[in-house]
Amino acid sequence: VAEGATAAGQMRDLNPDALLLNPDPLCNTSIASKHLDALAVRPNLSGYRCLLTAIELFSQDRCLLLKEIYPEVAQQCSLNDAKCVEHVIRTAIRDAWNHRNEEIWDFYFPGRTHCPSNKEFIAILAKML
Repeated sequence: VAEGATAAGQMRDLNPDALLLNPDPLCNTSIASKHLDALAVRPNLSGYRCLLTAIELFSQDRCLLLKEIYPEVAQQCSLNDAKCVEHVIRTAIRDAWNHRNEEIWDFYFPGRTHCPSNKEFIAILAKML
């Protein structure tokens, strides 16, 4: 964070349209990471890494169900089981929702008045890759 600037100030200045219109030539995980950052999902939460993995897997095959993705995410993220994955993802999404920038969240989830489910969150972000 630049001197005199705040993380919250930088988040307010972020333009999510730029992520869709001008994605850098990096891998989908990097693009997904930028979307998560825009939505203020904190990277220090274990759910952040699980979300990246789940979004990547879902973007590769949208016919997969979360119950099919979670065991793979658990393995890749060194978690005990799918139930742990579901919990840490839900926690990360709720934390971001509770600290959200209304304008940015409205871009991703227009008209949303309640926190999105894991499925909704992962599907929307996977669709943007």
